[in-house]
Amino acid sequence: MEDKKMTEKESLELITQMIQNSKKNLRLGNVNILLLWGYLCAITALVVYVLILITGNPLWNWVWLAIPVIGFPVMHWLKKKEDKPVLTYTDKVLLAIWSNIGQYGIGISIIAALYFDSMLLLMPIILLLCSLGVNITGSIINDSWMRNAAGCALAISVVMISHILFNPPEFNFMYPAFAVCFVIMLIIPGHRLNRRHTKE
Repeated sequence: MEDKKMTEKESLELITQMIQNSKKNLRLGNVNILLLWGYLCAITALVVYVLILITGNPLWNWVWLAIPVIGFPVMHWLKKKEDKPVLTYTDKVLLAIWSNIGQYGIGISIIAALYFDSMLLLMPIILLLCSLGVNITGSIINDSWMRNAAGCALAISVVMISHILFNPPEFNFMYPAFAVCFVIMLIIPGHRLNRRHTKE
């Protein structure tokens, strides 16, 4: 039996459905993955910033470890509560991209903690990695806000790195900038996806 050839209209409908499924699969219950990691990164950055500002002690940078320590168990718990979604090819691509970004981020963090006295380059490098991931995600699920927000965060990460390399190191502005970037590239898109899902 010959395979039935799809029309152009049927092909477009299939692609649109796959994109919509991928957007839904970003959700975990009433939250979604973007909100979970966005709030966790933004709040942790501000907490570390305030603690260092008050005490002057850079050892408070170890609070950054709260991100994976809290984030991965919460994500696992939320996934267990949900019915297991059918993963499309698009979902698998997104999963592979973010798994690699997560591994690189953890690896860079460990190297920075063990071999460097300063955590100066850690924030912009993590921001650079995440902004690339968000940009690719936005391109795959066809979300222009995510692409633009990721471009803005990418530009801020380059400014941070340039500031570290060519100016006397000033840590203070980096923490709030880091938090703001995660608000615009993860938290706002996360709420937008939730709002769209509610309307549907």
